[in-house]
Amino acid sequence: MTYSDRDSIDGISQGVGVPDNTSDLGFHTFSSIEELFPTAVERTNSEGTYLEIPRFELIPQDTIPVFESNRFRLQRMIELVRGVGPHTAVNCRKRGTRTLTQLIMNRPRFATAARQVKRSLDSGDFFQLQSVRLLRDIDFIHCFRLEDLLFLDVETLGLRDEPIFLIGVAHFSPSNQGSFQVRQWFARDIGEEVAIMRQFLDLARQFKCLVSFNGKSFDLNVLRARAIYYFTNDFFTPAFLEQGSSQFAGFHHIDLFHESRHVWKNSDIENFRLDTIESQLLGITRGTEQDLPSAEVPRVYRRFLNDPVDTTDIYRVIEHNYFDVRSLVTLLGKVLQALLATSKGTPR
Repeated sequence: MTYSDRDSIDGISQGVGVPDNTSDLGFHTFSSIEELFPTAVERTNSEGTYLEIPRFELIPQDTIPVFESNRFRLQRMIELVRGVGPHTAVNCRKRGTRTLTQLIMNRPRFATAARQVKRSLDSGDFFQLQSVRLLRDIDFIHCFRLEDLLFLDVETLGLRDEPIFLIGVAHFSPSNQGSFQVRQWFARDIGEEVAIMRQFLDLARQFKCLVSFNGKSFDLNVLRARAIYYFTNDFFTPAFLEQGSSQFAGFHHIDLFHESRHVWKNSDIENFRLDTIESQLLGITRGTEQDLPSAEVPRVYRRFLNDPVDTTDIYRVIEHNYFDVRSLVTLLGKVLQALLATSKGTPR
């Protein structure tokens, strides 16, 4: 799959013709972001105005395995039971004890602890499951629905404390299976950063789980710093229950950079950059005409601030952000499929 073949502007914009080669975009023909992206619309919130670029597509249902299958996978991880170390687990499996149910029946010594783990897994309750040891962030995914996930990628002017000028988010529709919406909030100047921050904060509260790539080290830290700078508070907290209430607050966070390193640590992949994972594991090739290296992003935006009529490269920045967000869906599915492949069959 090549992103530029499938996701060029003419496809995204429902038939609006745009040359495939950005050298043909022409500063005179496309003198504004709005002309480059005909679906773009100026939005206003309590903090000001900004540009929103919405995109919609249908994602094949088999892209991401059913989350419930993750629970079945965990039922085979008898190491989750306290007292069952690697050596004990190997011996149990040699003797035919491969699931939590079999551990309860065959090994009375571990029965009580195994029942507690199985009960937590079967409940699908996020907070109850936190009592189970050795779980990775992605192991909680069956506690959520697909529409609970918010996919996220941000573009900034540099390192952690620099302003954010583009936030890309995406989610599945709860009412239309496979319907996937990407929204990009673009600050046409630094003064609009506060408005796109407000828009993100307002939207993020509607979701229970963030999905990012290296977001734990970068995206969330930048968003947290900018939220504190503008709004003097930090809502970016891990998932928890508000005291005295059953209301879910905060969020769970699945960072696919770390999950990819865990799943493919023994593979021949060259490195764990997103573009490398795309080309070597996902079969995705980005068209060079409609993307650019991450290191070039700050320079291009600064040039755009000085000359907003020069839209060719800023178009590539916006497409770069879109491809990053879109790849998160494919990568999440690939990681889950790889994890499921390590556990054959469905436990009783």
